[in-house]
Amino acid sequence: MAVEDDEECIHPKGAAICQDETSELGLLKFQSEKDLCDGNKLDVVQFDDVLIAVHPFGPYQKLIVFGVLLPCMLAYAFSNGFWLFVIATPEKFWCRNPDNEGGTLNSTPYGFSQAARNVSEQCFEPLDTNQRDVIIRHVYRCRRGWDFDQSVYESTIVTEWQLVCSSYDFYPTLLYIITYIVGTLGLPIGGYFSDQYGRKKTYFVFLALEILSGIALAFSTSYWPFVFIACLHSVGCNPTYQAIYTLGQEILCPEHRTTYTALIGFFYAIGSCVCAICAYYVRHWRKLILTCTLPLTGFLAISLLMPESPRFNLSKKRYKEVERFFRTAAKWNKVDYNLHCEDKLEELIQQDKKASTERSPEELEDRKYSFRDIFQHPVLRRRTIVLMTLSATVAVCYGGLGYYAPQFGANPHLNVFLTSVVDLPASLLTQLIADRFGRRLTIATNFILGGATCLITLAFHPADQYYYAILVLFLLARMFAVSSYSVEELISCENYPTVVRGEGFSLTNGVSGLVASLGPLIVYLNVGEGSQMPLVWFGAITIVGSMVVLFFPETAHQPLLETLDDVQDFVMVRSFKEFLVPLWQKPLKLETVSQRTANTCDSSTV
Repeated sequence: MAVEDDEECIHPKGAAICQDETSELGLLKFQSEKDLCDGNKLDVVQFDDVLIAVHPFGPYQKLIVFGVLLPCMLAYAFSNGFWLFVIATPEKFWCRNPDNEGGTLNSTPYGFSQAARNVSEQCFEPLDTNQRDVIIRHVYRCRRGWDFDQSVYESTIVTEWQLVCSSYDFYPTLLYIITYIVGTLGLPIGGYFSDQYGRKKTYFVFLALEILSGIALAFSTSYWPFVFIACLHSVGCNPTYQAIYTLGQEILCPEHRTTYTALIGFFYAIGSCVCAICAYYVRHWRKLILTCTLPLTGFLAISLLMPESPRFNLSKKRYKEVERFFRTAAKWNKVDYNLHCEDKLEELIQQDKKASTERSPEELEDRKYSFRDIFQHPVLRRRTIVLMTLSATVAVCYGGLGYYAPQFGANPHLNVFLTSVVDLPASLLTQLIADRFGRRLTIATNFILGGATCLITLAFHPADQYYYAILVLFLLARMFAVSSYSVEELISCENYPTVVRGEGFSLTNGVSGLVASLGPLIVYLNVGEGSQMPLVWFGAITIVGSMVVLFFPETAHQPLLETLDDVQDFVMVRSFKEFLVPLWQKPLKLETVSQRTANTCDSSTV
């Protein structure tokens, strides 16, 4: 007898499921009660079954998360937190006048008229220093360089290498864009290393690259060598974050994955706040880089305590390492391994071996998954295209708002600090609503509210007279952008199976990183036209991008996919009612395979 339409939808991986074509909500249901209680179909041990057997979130998992992974996220925040202050351009600078050392803008050492001074006093000097009234055609660029106001920044690469006026004023933004783009190369490289050699080794190697390049940055002597080293630093940063995020998702059950995502954002925000405070007290760019880089050497030692992902080891047929992980977890969690875990793990391993024997020797020999598998799988290919579009939309606004923070108003340190502070509630907001309301509804709401908040700034003109109103709207927009970013990463991780999760995750984030370089460019091209103009651009992009959520599946409360065979097809959202499904759909309660089989078959009727 078929399961009734109003029964609770259950979707344990490995069970025989089908798409109910007559249901408007498109919920996954079992084909029949016979399939439901067929031991050959339902009695399949999932990886999550073994995790539950040793405790879904016991002392061992907490030790890894709070003692290793989240502190390592602070290291990632330190590596990224100094850039906005290192490349900053002081608001006040003027042509150097050797006859008036220590002159200020107010003293106007070259005697510009008021009209000429408003346009050219920072980048031009008069042809005749005795002339009291000059016009633009009678001036030329500063021959002796520039002097800079040091009340906000003691030294930056802009003040040291004179990167102002003409095309040089674009060099700081160019550096940010180049490192952003080149840094995306670290994502596929890190993804490949992660899927081939493991999450732990990937983190250790790229963190070492990050530290060495960070120290070299502090001793750079000119702009272009600095750019080259900054690119190496950026290549090292992204894989470390990717390894931390993926490893945490793979040792936790579905009900704790959103919590971990929220904690990742929370600790990153804390690290960013600390960096802003350091930048306030350490205002020389070389000292600031060393201040934020040298402590990372301590995280190399912490990374030695990081376990390898048991899901990764299982995918590589390293069964002894998988067993070692669960024995350690059972010991820390005070669970009898032989009684609760050994049989389930053995059955899981036997299932994996059986699946391997069904393939030809040619398929098994040196089988390595790669980006090619992602695009050859039709469903995974469609998912990837949708995820790349979603990720790019989020990244443009998230990165652009971050770059815009120090250029808004007269107190860049406070602006960056407040931007990091609002990331804290944004991370908690993700935890509270992403599971309860689902991924699609959460990110769609963030897109619409964030975009509307940005567009509302048009009502406050001129911007200089409404600084605090625009600041509040900016911080709200940043909060929604951070929440969207967290949910987008969660969606990307949940949509790829373990065998290609590292490469798939890096692919979507790599493409978004390339597109995200448009954010700083939008700020550079529009910041002079009014403080709110970059916000208007970001608001329009976000609202248009909200339509992307129609094209990806809901992954809340679903177990992580393990192999390419686990990837199921999905359909586009067809009505607003489908967004509200998580409101009344009960979360999938994780049970062991024996409990699930018994509960399901006992409650069924023929």
